[in-house]
Amino acid sequence: MEIRAADWPDLACLVRCEAEAFELQPRAVDADFAGQLESDVAKTHTVLAAQIRAGQIHVAMRAGEVVGYVSVTADYEHLFVGAIAVLPAHQRQGLGSRLLAFAEQTAARRGMEFVSLYTDGLKAANLRFYTNRGYGETDRTEGPDFLRVYYSKLIVPVAARAA
Repeated sequence: MEIRAADWPDLACLVRCEAEAFELQPRAVDADFAGQLESDVAKTHTVLAAQIRAGQIHVAMRAGEVVGYVSVTADYEHLFVGAIAVLPAHQRQGLGSRLLAFAEQTAARRGMEFVSLYTDGLKAANLRFYTNRGYGETDRTEGPDFLRVYYSKLIVPVAARAA
């Protein structure tokens, strides 16, 4: 697997990856929901295009195909992971772990102190994924139909390792 910066030709693959990884495309769609889904996909396209332009997305490639991505944003002393998405056919093969490790290495190279992110707290697999990789819960936000769990992990910057 190769990880590289995303480029414009990757955009359609990224939209597909996000839709499938985050289950934005239901199996059976009624007419009212179809319009909302179209709107969600259009918003995803716009957001991902802006992130590509800003250099915030890196893609995981396998056999010349985009199979996943990580989006990261530098914010002062830390790196924020906005999303990790892997196509369902490629999940449970270590790609998400490698993309997260890539984000951590990016933070270390930039001399940042920690990596932060949040995830869907209603999905127990998400919580285990980050906890098993050394992330500690820092906060929770709950609503009637969602639970957002915030995590962070201290990173030893490359410069500090050399000292």
